[in-house]
Amino acid sequence: ETVGDALSGSHSLPEDGKKKRVVIVGSGWGANALMKTLDTTVHEVIVVSPRNYFVFTPMLASSAVGTVEYRSIIEPVRWANSNLEYQ
Repeated sequence: ETVGDALSGSHSLPEDGKKKRVVIVGSGWGANALMKTLDTTVHEVIVVSPRNYFVFTPMLASSAVGTVEYRSIIEPVRWANSNLEYQ
């Protein structure tokens, strides 16, 4: 099953009652958006990433010169998506 199928498919458990497993590799733009849209009542979502934070990269230059504080452009992935399993 593709990601598109997982997002547009029916939102009910399969006949066997088991959740379909979705493994997300990384914690970038696409992964963060996907984590927020998947229905965790139907899918078992596992995130595998070397980082536990998401950096808003367009603001990175502003933080380097002091216009924006660095802590303002980082969001912990676990806070945004607390109902997922992280590895």
